[in-house]
Amino acid sequence: MPNGRAGDHPLTDILHYGSSEFGEPVDGLVKEMSRSERFFQVRDEVADVLLNCSPAWRQEEKDLLVAKAFGQLQVLRNRLT
Repeated sequence: MPNGRAGDHPLTDILHYGSSEFGEPVDGLVKEMSRSERFFQVRDEVADVLLNCSPAWRQEEKDLLVAKAFGQLQVLRNRLT
């Protein structure tokens, strides 16, 4: 159950606490996207990608999940430009 602390959601972890279980390059891409004036248009989709690809309980698949999230986030970033 969310309690307003690090670990509640990967997007919150990145934007409020500076990092998540993804690490770079995902964290950096999300931070870059969040500086866009149009980030609000894709914010919910970014949150969904991060949650659906979260390696928090699937460490054995982390590399695959990070790559998948990064690819999906790049598509969303391209919509901001």
